[in-house]
Amino acid sequence: MHDDAVRSALEASDVSAEKQSNHEMAVAILLLATLWLLTRPYFGIYHDSRLYIVQGLAHLHPEAYADDLYFKYGSQDSFSIVGILLAHGLAHFSPETVNLSLTVMGEAFWLIAAWRFATAIYLPGREKLLALAALFILPPDYAAANVFHYGEPFFTPRLYAEAMTMIALAAFLSGRWLISAAWALLALVTHPIAPLSGVMLAFFMLAAKDVRWWWGAALGGLLGVGLCVLGVEPFVRFRVVVSGDWLSEVMIRCKWTFFSGWSSLDYSRLVVQALIVSTAFTTFSKTERRLCAALGATVVASLLLNAVGVDLMHSLLIINLQPVRFLWLASVIANLVAGAALCRAFTTKEPYRWHFAGALAIYASSICFSNLLIFAIPPLIVSLWLIIRGNSESRWIRRTNFIVTTLAVELAAGGVILTAYVAAKRPDGIFSFLIASGLVLTVLAAAASYRRHHTAALALSIAACMTAASAVDRRDGWERVIEVPTPPALPEKLLGNARNIYWEDGVEFMWLRLGRASYFSCLQGSGVMFYRRTALEYFRRLNVLSQLNTQDFWDKPDTFCSGKAIPYSFAPKDATDIIKACEKLPDLDMMVLLSDEASLNPPSWKMPAPRYRMKENGSYEAVDHYYFYDCQKLREKGWGGRSAN
Repeated sequence: MHDDAVRSALEASDVSAEKQSNHEMAVAILLLATLWLLTRPYFGIYHDSRLYIVQGLAHLHPEAYADDLYFKYGSQDSFSIVGILLAHGLAHFSPETVNLSLTVMGEAFWLIAAWRFATAIYLPGREKLLALAALFILPPDYAAANVFHYGEPFFTPRLYAEAMTMIALAAFLSGRWLISAAWALLALVTHPIAPLSGVMLAFFMLAAKDVRWWWGAALGGLLGVGLCVLGVEPFVRFRVVVSGDWLSEVMIRCKWTFFSGWSSLDYSRLVVQALIVSTAFTTFSKTERRLCAALGATVVASLLLNAVGVDLMHSLLIINLQPVRFLWLASVIANLVAGAALCRAFTTKEPYRWHFAGALAIYASSICFSNLLIFAIPPLIVSLWLIIRGNSESRWIRRTNFIVTTLAVELAAGGVILTAYVAAKRPDGIFSFLIASGLVLTVLAAAASYRRHHTAALALSIAACMTAASAVDRRDGWERVIEVPTPPALPEKLLGNARNIYWEDGVEFMWLRLGRASYFSCLQGSGVMFYRRTALEYFRRLNVLSQLNTQDFWDKPDTFCSGKAIPYSFAPKDATDIIKACEKLPDLDMMVLLSDEASLNPPSWKMPAPRYRMKENGSYEAVDHYYFYDCQKLREKGWGGRSAN
C-alpha cells in the first residue's frame, strides 16, 4: 500500500510538472508572438516596397515609367532578379495583393529563419525563446542615420535575403555545406548586398581552421581584378572614382555610407554591441565563441573596407556595396547573444545580472528615443567590471555601481515616458496606447509566470497578444486611398496629357494609383550612388523644388532628403516662387501641391482622406485638398501677364 501511495504521488508530481512546463511554454510562445506583432506594423505600400513594386510595374508597362527619374538613367533593378519575378505576379494580381502577400510570407520566413539560426547556436528551451525575444525587443538598426533595420516589417528583397542568409549559416554550423552554399547563392541573386556579411563570417570561421582558405580568397580577388579589366559589370565599377559634384551629392543623399556622415550615436551602437558580446563571452559555448570571433573579424573587415574603399578611394563599386550595411548580421547576433546571456545570468544568479538587465532595458528603450543609447554604456561597463573582479570589490564600489545603473535606468524611463507623451499627440496616437498596453501586459504576464501564477500568466499573455494584433494595421486614410484599385477620375482629368508631373509627397500615388512617372521625390534619389546622371538630375530638380517648402523636404537641413528653404513652412512664400520653379525647370509640365495660391486660381481636388503635417510646436494639422498648377501655362503667361523675373 505504501509503495502504491508513493508511486501515485510521484506520478501526480510528474503530471503537475509536465502541466506546469506546458503552461510556461504556452505563455512564452504567446509573449514571443506579442513582441513580434508589436514590431510588425503594416503601412501598406508605403516604404521601400514602393521601389520594388514599381520595378515590377515598369517591366509590365515600360512606356509608362520610361521618363521616371528612378528609371531614366538606370535603376537598381539591373542588380537583382526581383523586378522580373514581381512582373509575373503583378500581371495576375493587384500591387496591393502582391505587397501584402509578400510582406506576410517574408515576415513568417524571416521568423522561421531566425528560429533555425538560434537553434543552430543555442540549446532548446527558455534560452532560445529569450534570445528570439531580444531580436524584437532590442534595436534592429545598423549602419547609420537610422535608415536600415534587420527584419524590416514591410516587403523588400532584404527581408528574404536576410532569412536565406540565416538559414545558410544554420546549415553551415550544422556541417551541411552544400545546402548552405545553395541558400547563400539564392540570397545573392535576391539581394546582392545583404548575404555578403554571412559569406564573410563563414569564410573567417573556415580560414581560422585551415590557412588554405586565405589562398582561395586571394584567387577570388585576382578573378575580380580580371573581370574589372575586361569591363564586366559590376566589377568594372571598381576603377570608376566618384568625384566632384557627384561625390558631394552622394555624400548628402547617402550619408550613411560614409563615416564622415556618422553621428556619435552611430558609433555608440557599435560600442554597446561590443560590450554586450564581451559581457556574454564568459557564458559562451565553444560554437558560440567561434561564431563571435568570426563575427568580430567580419565587423572589422567591413569597417576597414568601408574606410579605405568608400571614404578614401571613393571607388564606385565599394560605394555601391556599402560595406557598413554588412553590419546587419552583427546586430542580429549581438541581440541573440544578449537574450541568451541574460537567461544564463539569472539562471546561475551571476552578480552582474541586474546591471546587465538594466543595460538591455535602456538599450531597448532607445528604439523610442535614440539618445538613450549612450546611457546603456555605463551599466554594461559595470557588468564587465563585476565579471573581471568577481565579488572582490569593496562595499563602496558595489554601491557606486548600483547608483550608476539606477540613474541610467531612471533617465531611460524618463525618456520613454516623454516619447510616449509626444507620440500620443500624433493623429495615430491610439497605436501608441495599444503598444504601451501590449508591453505592460507582456511584463505582467512574464512576472506572473516567474511567480508561477500560471492561470494569470496565461490570461495576461492572451490579452497581450490580442492587444498587439489590434495594433498591426496602422495604415492611415491616405495610405488606404493609395491601395484602392480604381484611379480617381478627377485627378486624371486635371493632369490631362502632362508627362512630367511633380506631385507633392505623392510618388506612390503617381506610381500605383495613376500608373504614371513621377518627376521628383526623395525616394527616387536612391539611384544617386549608382548613376552619375541620376545624381546630377536629381539635385538639379531638388535645388529648385526645395524652395517651395513642400512635404518632400525635411525641416532639418542635415537629413539625407535635404531641407526646406524655410524650416517648418508648408508652402511657397508666394505665387512668384511657383512660377519661378516652372521657369527654372522647363521640362516640368505640372505641379500638384498641398498649398493654394489663390492669385493663380488653380483647380483643386478634394482627397477622399486628409493628410497630416506637423507644425513647429509639435501639433498637427489636416489638409484635404491638392491644387494643380499647369507649368506650361504659367511659363507662357507669367504672373498677371508679365514675366516672373
